[in-house]
Formats: sequence, C-alpha cells, structure tokens
Amino acid sequence: MKEDKKLPFDLTATPKGTQSLIVKASMDGKPITNGRLTLGSIKSRQELAEVFANDARLRNGSLIEAKDIVLALETLELSDQHKKSEDETPTVECASHVDSRYIVELAWDEENETPDFIIFNRETKAIVRSDDVQLQGKRLVPPRSWLGIVTFGGKVPGTVFVPTHADEIGDDEDRLRTDVLTFIERYVELPGDAARIAAEFVFLSWVYDGFDELPYLAFRTADAGRGKSRALETVGILCYRPILAGGGSTAAATLRLIDLYNGSLVCDEFDSRRDSELTSQIAKIVNQGFQKNRPIIKCIGEGNEPKPFRCFGPKVFALRQSLGDDASESRTLSVYMQQRTRKDIPLNLPRAKFDAGSLALRNRLLWWRFTRLGTFSIDATHADERLEDRANQIGLPLMAVAGDAGRGRIVEALLQQQGTLQETRGDTLAGELFGVILDTVETNGVVRPGAIAIEANRRRARDMGFERDGEPDVSRLKGALTAQKVGWTIKGELELVRDRDNVGTCYKLTEARGRELCHRFGMGTERLPPLQNCNGRENRNRLNRADDTENADRGDGGNSGNVPDSGRRIEKLESENATKVVPDGWAPERWADRLEELADKCESVNPDKAAEHRKTAAEIRAKLGDTT
Repeated sequence: MKEDKKLPFDLTATPKGTQSLIVKASMDGKPITNGRLTLGSIKSRQELAEVFANDARLRNGSLIEAKDIVLALETLELSDQHKKSEDETPTVECASHVDSRYIVELAWDEENETPDFIIFNRETKAIVRSDDVQLQGKRLVPPRSWLGIVTFGGKVPGTVFVPTHADEIGDDEDRLRTDVLTFIERYVELPGDAARIAAEFVFLSWVYDGFDELPYLAFRTADAGRGKSRALETVGILCYRPILAGGGSTAAATLRLIDLYNGSLVCDEFDSRRDSELTSQIAKIVNQGFQKNRPIIKCIGEGNEPKPFRCFGPKVFALRQSLGDDASESRTLSVYMQQRTRKDIPLNLPRAKFDAGSLALRNRLLWWRFTRLGTFSIDATHADERLEDRANQIGLPLMAVAGDAGRGRIVEALLQQQGTLQETRGDTLAGELFGVILDTVETNGVVRPGAIAIEANRRRARDMGFERDGEPDVSRLKGALTAQKVGWTIKGELELVRDRDNVGTCYKLTEARGRELCHRFGMGTERLPPLQNCNGRENRNRLNRADDTENADRGDGGNSGNVPDSGRRIEKLESENATKVVPDGWAPERWADRLEELADKCESVNPDKAAEHRKTAAEIRAKLGDTT
C-alpha cells in the first residue's frame, strides 16, 4: 500500500454547499492560498493539486509533486465524508421554506456560480445568505442535482429560473406593478386588458402559497405565428421560480421538478400531440394542481414505497387545443392571441436585454414576496353572482392580489371565459340533446329517449341538407343516434332521474334542474317551459287516488267500464295540466304517427322492426283512448 508523502504545508477544508469544499493551504498556521474542490471529481482534484504544486510559496524548496497532493486531497475528501456521516441532523433538499419567523428562498450565488439560500427574517426584515440553514431540527440544503437545472438566466443553462438577490426597490409596489406591465407590453402584444390580467397573475404566483386554490393562465391560438410562445416566455419568466417545460418533456420529470422546486410550471404546446406522454399524463397534474394538499401519489424505488408528489402551484400554458378536460378548462383564464399590429414589438427577442430585465424584476418581486406573503386574504363578498361557483373559486385569489383597481377586469375576463366554455359545452352531444329536450319536453317534465333521438336525427338531417319530399331524410345519416345512446347521455351527462310511466321508460326534468342545465350550456332560461316539480310515480299515485274516489262514488268497485284505467288517468292528468300538446313540440299522437311512418319505411327491410313500431303506436293510441 502506497503511503502518503509528507507535505511541507497543511491542508484544511470547509464545506461549500453540498457538492464542494474550499481547501486552504497554510504554513506555520498562516494561510497561503485556497482553491475549490468538487466532491467526487478526479479532474477537479488533479487541477487543484497542480495549482498547489506550482505555487513556489508552498513548495518552499521541496520536490513535492502534484500526484502527492492528489493523495492528500483524496484523504481530505474522505475525512469530510466521514464527518458528514457522523452528523445526526437530517438533511432535506428543498427550494424554499416558510414559517412564522423565516422565509427561505433558493437564489443564485453569482460569485461562486452555485445555488444558495436567501434567508429573510420576517420580524426584523434582515437578510442573510447561506449554503444551508438549520431550522426546526433539520438542515436545509439546495437540491443536489441542480447542475443544468437551476439558472438565473444569461449564459448559464437551466430550466428553473431563480433571482440573484432581493432588491428592496420592490418595496414600492405601485412602481413595481407598472414596471411588470411595461415589460410585458414591450415584448408581446396581448388583446384588450389581457396584459394587465397577466401582470396580476405574475404577482399572484409570487404569493400563491398563501391561498388554497389558484387559477391557470393559457395563451391560445390554432394558427402559428400569433405570438403565444412569446407571450408564454414573457409572462412565464416573471412568475415565481418558473419551471420551463415543453411538449418533449416526460410527465415523471415534470412532476418531480414541481415537487422539488415548488415553482410555476411554464409549459409550451404540450397539447400539440395527443399521443405524447406529457399530453396524457400532465392532465393529472393539471386536474389536481389547482388546489393545495392534493398530491399525486406514486410508488418509487425497489420496494415500491408510496410517495406523495406536490403538484400545487401556478401554471401557464401555450395551447393550440383544449386541455382536454372540462374541469381544467373552467379553472383556466384564456387569452386568445391575435395577429400582431404593433410595429415596435421585436420579431426576435434581444436576448441579453430581455434576460437582464426579467432578472431585475424577479429580484424586486422576491423582496415583494418577503414583505407581502401572508397579507392577502379571500373576501367572499367579491364573488360575482353571474359567475359559476368554480369561476368564483379560482377568481377570488386573483381579485385579492389585484385589489379594487383590477377586480372589474378579472370579473369580465372570467365572464368571457365562462361564455366560451358554455358555447363549447353546447356543441357537445349533451348540449345538442338538451336543446332538443327544451323544444320537446312534456309539461309534466317527461323526457323520452326514443322521441329525442328521432327529433335529433331529423334536425341533423335537415342541417346537412338531407331531404326527401320536403321532409328530413334520416336514412342518409351515418351514425344516427339511437334511443339507447340518447338514454345513456341523458342519464350520465345531463343527470336526469330515470323513471317509468304508462308509456314506458322515461326521464324527469324538473324546473330547477332545467335552469341549471340552461346555465351550463349557455341557453336562455326563457326556452324552458313551465314544468311540474313532481316525478312520474307521484303523478300516478295522485291519479290513482282520484280514480278510487270517483269509482267509490259510482259504486263500481273500481271498474271503469269501457275506458281503460290507464286512458282515464292520462285524460285526468292532461285536464289538470290544461293542455297535452307542447307548443312546437311532440305530443303523444305525434309519437304514434312517427312510429307508423318508420314502420312503413322499414317494412321491406326489417318486417319484425316494423311490426314492433306498429304495436308500440297502437299501444300509445289505446292508452290515449284513441282507438280509431
């Protein structure tokens, strides 16, 4: 075994972060020089040994060589590792920490070109910097795998952007808000008040952990060249610790970055390919990431140990398509990009100026976070009754940060977003069927899937120009709706209660549910006819009681003579409702007529089906008391 050669100088080490040591060389107790040693790096060890070996002050006339110093550095490194192993204080990698006394934030040490912490005392407003911090029985250190990930911008590569210091100019909030808005408008053209709303979103992102729910922000356009990626970068780079991700990223890596760095996800065109991994998996992050304390739990390691991953935080998207989920869309403030009209917007970003300007604003926003975190609260009185509950839920945090001056703009943006979402819902199959239901529902709220399917197919044929003898030609439709599919949609998406009456299976639409669906699909409640708020069974029981009373008066023991009981019940119900024909809608007689028409059409193709149609039509007429 080779023994270490005695050096004419002494080496001591001081930890610098978690990945390096500052090695000091001294003689007779006097420091001569020092250098940085990256732990586990043979190259770093060799380079530092050569620096020491070439220093005449350290050689002091001896014949010491670099290889001898390498061995001493290796021994020093092993000694440091052993010292760390004896330290019983648990070490936690993190990017931020907040408690009642301190706010700890990840930053970039420009002198040493490594991440470190800025520690803010909330009581004294004093700031110190350190490579680690001891709080609540734990030693907090920056993430060890920061290389190539953490950056302050400029020429340092990375995807998680952090400030370099906390600039007290951020204490002037009015000036800071103006400068953030000016920066956005300098590099991108946004329609209407979108720039001001985007600026408010930036401020919300810096205090997001003071709220329980958050909205998302999306820049949308189906066309290329409208500036959505520019808007994403300009607004996203100002948000709190932005994490830049693209459509080529994997969902696992994205989730781990959000969990470790707790920043703002800035995602560009992850929806461009519906079969991409990020497109399918990030929907889970989006669905749960709007609300605090809703982690995604995954099994990791060889033992498949369950681990919760935090996904709560601000999220900014550039989209060509929808997020693919109605719930996520309702939590998103959308900005629809338009063609650029301002000539002062640069086609190519002046990268150096852009990076320097965004870094300066992040430094000021960090001080604003230090002084403003925890000072905002939700005011439920600011909820707007025109908005759906979910829109108010995600809008109130933004209103709290925007204050009185920006509240009106946010409400208008939410109303516009809600209207767009209602139009989108109205274009779905459920919206189409509900439109038919509004025009054909019976006055007692009965909805029959078969009748709805017939009318919906007729309307589709008419819209497509399929006509024969002046009537819609449903036979030319491909994939015509069936009563079964309509029934599934009515039950599953419209959530109407299934029932059964004298005619057959049906669903019940109450006036209260009808108003909810009108609001959901953006259809005026004036289209909703007056409806009875009772179900079919209640109608039948009420009519049975009326029959029993009448039969008792007649003394026939309940026998109604030549008129079937079911026919009399329908007549009584219709007389009580004052009408049995819905204006511009379907009456039972029309159902029978339509079934007979269908029977004539399919007689030669499917005689059994034709016979079934005629039998059903005859039963309807018999129950109506019309046997002619």
